[in-house]
Amino acid sequence: MRKTSVNIFLACILAFVSCEDTHVKTIPNPFKGVLRSTVELSMCGEKVFALDSVSAPSPAYVQFLTLNGRRTLSYLNRYMSSIYLYDYDSGEFISRNSFKQPIEDEIRNPGGYFILNADSVYILDMAKMNLDLVNLTTGHLVGVSSLKGNEGRKWPMKYPQYNLSGSNPMWNIGDDIILTGQLFWSIPSDDIDKFHFSTHVNKSSGYVSFHDCYPKEVYGEGYNWDGGLQTGPSMTVTPDRKFAYSFPPSHDIYLYDSESGDYEYVYGGSNFADVISSIDCKDKKKTPRDDMFLNYIRQDMYGPIIYDPYKEIYYRFLFRKISDDKHNSIQDKDINIVIMDKDFGYLGETCIGNGKEWNAKNAYVTEEGLNIEYFAPNDFSEDNLRFKIFNIKLL
Repeated sequence: MRKTSVNIFLACILAFVSCEDTHVKTIPNPFKGVLRSTVELSMCGEKVFALDSVSAPSPAYVQFLTLNGRRTLSYLNRYMSSIYLYDYDSGEFISRNSFKQPIEDEIRNPGGYFILNADSVYILDMAKMNLDLVNLTTGHLVGVSSLKGNEGRKWPMKYPQYNLSGSNPMWNIGDDIILTGQLFWSIPSDDIDKFHFSTHVNKSSGYVSFHDCYPKEVYGEGYNWDGGLQTGPSMTVTPDRKFAYSFPPSHDIYLYDSESGDYEYVYGGSNFADVISSIDCKDKKKTPRDDMFLNYIRQDMYGPIIYDPYKEIYYRFLFRKISDDKHNSIQDKDINIVIMDKDFGYLGETCIGNGKEWNAKNAYVTEEGLNIEYFAPNDFSEDNLRFKIFNIKLL
């Protein structure tokens, strides 16, 4: 009996130590299964834009804007170093705007842009990590702002990198161009109050400043969120000019007041999302790549948040967990869209399908509704860029 008791005691000690070593952060969903839906999304239309022979669906970036009095859809052809413009209402092609530069000024890897007006566009060069101001009509380089400080090769540990998209775009707020970036590794405990993932570039002076830290309760204390998928926030702007952030592992939405510097959070989760946990590996230098990827695939994770000013509501994307071993791609995850009122009160949510049908990175709002890029099943042609439009339907 004594030997058995000792063995049990040692087993408990080992289990305790093991649990301490894993250092896993778990984030429960306090309202799972109790939220009441009063609305859902209903498909109400479609927009189709004919592509040329050197363009393909799923462009790296899109921007919807009003340009020269026309509602305009634009997209980035990264390989041709060009931005294409279309009349949103008619689908008519307007122009192809090239920004190829002399070799010393070449934008080698465009990762996103913001069309300011008919003459000016800001383009992110991810190779040089610059924000370039380019004349949209002539393609000539007008100005350059470095986004990597003076850290030399160590800059990725000090300053954000970027994974911009149509649903997580650049913003023009006041006199600043704002880019939401990220750290592609877990945040070291000592840096949780130092690393800033939001970049502001002043249009008048070109001055670059960094803002907004990761929330401690999600990413602090060295929790392992390696791999880049779990540390990429998405941002939208509220009517009172706060920045609303959607972090993949958090059921909450974080609101940052750029004027006061205050941070607050509100619940903005799904009725179906489960507990979300960090990677069960404390030694982040030895985290297997499969563990990083499966941590994202096998769990519910949140994505873009988009404000609809026409209906005064928010859309928040949720990428549902995959429980079986047969499906192991991000495109296999079903996509829910959570609908919230202007105060982030839950209104409902709709599953639209999976990533093989829908490209959540290319989503934007028009007066007609929420536009999301769509891939028709069994249509393998690359002739059109296609968007389905969703509107709100009362239950």
